[in-house]
Amino acid sequence: MSSFEAWEKAAKGSGPHHLASTKEQENGFNRWLQSKALPNQRIVLAYSDPKLLAEYQAVLNRVGFEVFPAKTAEDALQMVYRHFPIMVLGELQLPDLNGYQLCRLIKNDPLISCIPFILVSEFDVNVNRFWGFKCGSDGFIYKKESASNGLQEIKTVLELFDFTLRDNLPVFSENTRADLIGSATQSRLKQLLDKTLVESTLMQEFRVLSDLAQDISLMNHLLFSLLESVLAYDLAAVYFKAPGRSPQNLTFHIPRTEDVSLFPGEKNEKHTQRAISKTVCDTTLAQLQQFFFENIHHTDVRPISKGNHNFSRAFRSFELAPPEVIGSLQANNTRPETANELTSLNRSDFSTIYLHPFYRDNELIGGLALFSLESVQYEHIFPIKLVEQEIQRLVNQRYLVCQAETYYLSDPLTGAYNYRYFMAMLEKEFTRAQRYKTPLSLVIVNLDELKHYNDAHGYLLGDEIIRQVAHYANENFRTIDVVARISGKEFAVIMPETDPEKAHIACERFRQAIERNPVEWRDTKITATVSLGLASLKHHQETASVLLSRASNALFMAKKKGRNRIETALN
Repeated sequence: MSSFEAWEKAAKGSGPHHLASTKEQENGFNRWLQSKALPNQRIVLAYSDPKLLAEYQAVLNRVGFEVFPAKTAEDALQMVYRHFPIMVLGELQLPDLNGYQLCRLIKNDPLISCIPFILVSEFDVNVNRFWGFKCGSDGFIYKKESASNGLQEIKTVLELFDFTLRDNLPVFSENTRADLIGSATQSRLKQLLDKTLVESTLMQEFRVLSDLAQDISLMNHLLFSLLESVLAYDLAAVYFKAPGRSPQNLTFHIPRTEDVSLFPGEKNEKHTQRAISKTVCDTTLAQLQQFFFENIHHTDVRPISKGNHNFSRAFRSFELAPPEVIGSLQANNTRPETANELTSLNRSDFSTIYLHPFYRDNELIGGLALFSLESVQYEHIFPIKLVEQEIQRLVNQRYLVCQAETYYLSDPLTGAYNYRYFMAMLEKEFTRAQRYKTPLSLVIVNLDELKHYNDAHGYLLGDEIIRQVAHYANENFRTIDVVARISGKEFAVIMPETDPEKAHIACERFRQAIERNPVEWRDTKITATVSLGLASLKHHQETASVLLSRASNALFMAKKKGRNRIETALN
């Protein structure tokens, strides 16, 4: 027995009480509908079941709706474009497209996405409800219930829906509406399906990048390859910020213009045909980097015009990281003879600068910047919102990976790096200093008389002293210096691009900070001191282990000469 037959049986002879209840329910809905200031009272019914269609059409007509029946998804779309109804009811089992697909097509078209959609399914199971709401359905009706019972779901959706969204849509003439229906419906249907396919493909491409969150270089390379295939820009930058003192990464990219392809309907032939330089000088990158960090915190995700020079100066003090931390220019097919076009450019030469920050728990963890010599309305380009959404997900994942690496490479007591990370960074900085002939200094710090404090006051005091040493090390050494706890009472600090004189000044500042700030312990103040052994790189047949050994020997001399002092390795 169909739901329509069951309703007819109840109405004819199952009892006057049930019949009265049904009529009362419909009369109540009619009064509610008349009291609502709805844009119209049209409903499109997309049902392939003729009995179900007749049942719902009869009930909805009685309560005051103007019903437009459709037996296929294509017919339903024509009705929607023609009449712009107040709601669409779509059956899950349609002959051409299913209810999920019809709902997705309606919700993906900006012209009709503001129309609420209710999915009607023969099976009231969780998976049907799940996929219905995932594809954009605003409600769900169980097919085997009577149409009168379905009125409650219709009422609920209409009460919750924001119909002011319709006010922002353009007003179409009859000719324009005619273009959207008939033979044009098939074309529109194909456009919507193509757009949905592009979105799913683009999302899948971003998902592949998720597996590369640990390899920032490769992830950046593939990310920019993807960006330049869907967006037009002259220069782009992607920023990843790791938690704590971990390195930050800001990478610039210039696309290969011959490969830039915009989506259909968004052509910009002048932009794609213009020859663009493959390199930017270091001065330009430094200026754009400074501009990025000055403004990324303050942007409300709108393009910054060329003439707007009232930028915030809150981040003037941002200390530039080493070049390899910032990242190299991701340019392809670089040719020196064409490397002078953008050499003298600065931020004011770009007509459009688009900044989008990415946050996690109110902390800035990343950003996207697009620079164009021409005026480009990035916020109106089809894939920009999807690109921002997927990069946000990548940034979150990268942040979590860095957080896990930080836990793995950090000392749990002090938060400083551990011995494993120290040795890896020592080799890295040593190799870089040797290659570029830049200075490098290393200091080993030893807590004086730590065993005495532990024996006299307990290990809790010893732990507090160790934490204080780490605290003042972070305060008195630079962000780019690597502070690590390498044993129970020893720390080491790697100071890139620092000569012996500057290293000695930083070490003395740190030593005095420890000496002048006693630890408060059980109503007493205990003054701790440290001894330091300093060694600087000699660019002749030296290894990282030799540098470490020289710093250790210098520390031994500091201990031997009375502690609380700095000794510098001479040999």
